[in-house]
Amino acid sequence: LGGSENSPNRRRAVEAAETGAEVIAASCPACLTMLESAIRDEGLGDTITVKDISEIVEESLIGETMKAGAL
Repeated sequence: LGGSENSPNRRRAVEAAETGAEVIAASCPACLTMLESAIRDEGLGDTITVKDISEIVEESLIGETMKAGAL
């Protein structure tokens, strides 16, 4: 899935990492898999991660719940 060094998915992963982003959000399972593979192939796993948008929403809701003292 990672493709050649010049594949669009690997270029996207590198471009995202170059922005300083720590997380790439994806809502498409195929995009999630493609980006995870590209990040691994580019050796960017310590720099940036890919999450499904539902994971980000869940983390946000859990964080808000903890701030409110409900947990």
